[in-house]
Amino acid sequence: MSCTERSRPRSSTAQRGDGGFTFVEVTIAAALILILAWLVASLIIDGTRAQKFAERQSRVTEITQDIVDEMRSSLGASIRIFGADPVGEDYRNRLVLQQGMRPPLVGGRLPGIVAAGSFDLELPAELRTGNELLMARFAWTDEFRTETDAVFRVDVYRLEFWYLAVDGLGPREGAPDGLNLARWVSEPLADSVQIDRITDPAEKEAVLRHLREASPGTDGRIRDAVSVVWHVGEDPSTVGTFQSIREDGTLETSPPAGRPATWEIEGDTRLSDPDILVYRHHSVATNFARSVMGVGRFGLVSSDGDGFPHGFEVQVIGPSAARQILLHLSLVSSNNNGRRGFYDMQVVVDVRDL
Repeated sequence: MSCTERSRPRSSTAQRGDGGFTFVEVTIAAALILILAWLVASLIIDGTRAQKFAERQSRVTEITQDIVDEMRSSLGASIRIFGADPVGEDYRNRLVLQQGMRPPLVGGRLPGIVAAGSFDLELPAELRTGNELLMARFAWTDEFRTETDAVFRVDVYRLEFWYLAVDGLGPREGAPDGLNLARWVSEPLADSVQIDRITDPAEKEAVLRHLREASPGTDGRIRDAVSVVWHVGEDPSTVGTFQSIREDGTLETSPPAGRPATWEIEGDTRLSDPDILVYRHHSVATNFARSVMGVGRFGLVSSDGDGFPHGFEVQVIGPSAARQILLHLSLVSSNNNGRRGFYDMQVVVDVRDL
């Protein structure tokens, strides 16, 4: 073999070796793989986020519907709706929020009752939208048979108060959450008109003792003890609107023993709920929520006090024989990990207002 043949350079194929890659080719391939991996990861992350947001939307929708259904159920048994008039405000101020109940928002109010009109955005200085709901609802009919074999029936009612309360940091700039929804339920109140219809003093005392002692009725059921008789819807400042049942089965116009001299309405801890939304990780949407969440659809938004109306609005229209109540509720998830789920719902309920 000649020197010329020995010094001839090898081809690029020979330099690369059998089945090998150059550094540039390896770099390009690695970059393509990384890009594909990034795209796949992005799709997975976006899909996971979308799935979690859909779950949040489904959850907040379910919770909103459940709460509105509870309000509708109570309104279905209502016999009196209280509005932002002197009598309604007096009842509201006499409610005793038992230990554990959060106070209502500063500036929260009952709705004005419009005898003729329609549901609409209120005008400045017009009091028709509220963010609280106070009603008297039917609880049960008590039936009792006396020793003379006479049977008497007495309707028993409870007051129910739905309102907004501060939760955590409360309403604040840049945050749609910070509000809880609470429900306060009163002690049972017997209908004084039906009590007064019992003309025989001995039978009347027997019925009142039965209510006070919570003895079994004709059906054998034992109900909650009733210590207060109420003249439904009358001005609470009028003597005789509330009467207490004495141990001997007679009535007196002063409050039961151990209570303040001025009549107040006690709550029932078992039936009240101070934290409807806290353990569900949701909040009533605040005035600082995005407009798409529907806050302030009917009431004029205000920053006075703790703000008004936020995501709970109530309007009442129609004469007493044909009342209608608008309930508007907007909830938002309080979990700030990703997009917040929210749901905006409004319904109209026909109610009795005796």
